[in-house]
Amino acid sequence: MHTNSSNNIIRFILIQLTILYIYFILAIYIENLKYFTFWYLFYLWYFYCINTLIGECFMTENIDGDHLFDKAEDFRLESDFKKAEEHYQLALARYIEDDNMLGRANVLRGLGELYRLEDHYDEALSYFQSAMQLYQSESHKSGQAYVSLGLGQLYRVRDDVSGAQNAYSSALKLFKEEKDVLGEADTSVELGRLDIADCNYKSAETYFLTAKTIFEEQSDQWGLASAVESLGELSLIKDNYSD
Repeated sequence: MHTNSSNNIIRFILIQLTILYIYFILAIYIENLKYFTFWYLFYLWYFYCINTLIGECFMTENIDGDHLFDKAEDFRLESDFKKAEEHYQLALARYIEDDNMLGRANVLRGLGELYRLEDHYDEALSYFQSAMQLYQSESHKSGQAYVSLGLGQLYRVRDDVSGAQNAYSSALKLFKEEKDVLGEADTSVELGRLDIADCNYKSAETYFLTAKTIFEEQSDQWGLASAVESLGELSLIKDNYSD
């Protein structure tokens, strides 16, 4: 697949080795050994630096899209957005080469999440919509569910309550169909937060308790902390409201 690039790298290394051989032959005839040694060591340093860079390029070209995508996801979770975007784009190029539609959809969803976190909402929306189209063409309900969850979060920060409600409801339905309980729990927390904003405290509590139960059953400490925190916030709001 990347034959031309590989051949170019091999030719480059052969040229470097040829130059190194010429230096060796010249060593026999050069009387100023100190002068020769300086340039010889300089060449070795140059050879090492160039081939390190070429080696990195060679490795990148032979890494599959899934590995690049996983790295991008890791960088995004670590909030290293620059490296995340670089790896998403590399993964996208690889998936396009391989005609991997599902891989492309995953990258576009990842870019949507990335731009949402960076408050670039228009770009995020565009990526989410493109990802949704690909997931729908592949009949991939889990992907559609996670895009819907991302869209809900995007609409919520833009104060589009109706859009967020519709997106979250769609996500919850799809997660239940796919029996993705953690996705269901995450979405329940988001729906509960929407209900708090709408002063629908009873419904919010139901969503939070549902999420709490799921997170406990799945031993998801991070999710459990989120659900418990949301229940605490709800309790404070209800106490203030009753006062």
